[in-house]
Amino acid sequence: MLKFNVEDILALPQLKNGKFTKNIQPVDIQELVAEVTDILSYQSETKNIKVSSNFFGFPESPIQV
Repeated sequence: MLKFNVEDILALPQLKNGKFTKNIQPVDIQELVAEVTDILSYQSETKNIKVSSNFFGFPESPIQV
């Protein structure tokens, strides 16, 4: 997670100078949401908050973007 934040910070000057390039990659949205849910669940345990996710209508294989 920290790696993504550092990369985002490093990309800001490129964005301001108009030299930002997109890095488009396939993503498994279910895996991504599960990872975020795990992170939020871990953080919310101290406050007695339960975090969960459900997927309806998504294919079993990763979605190509």
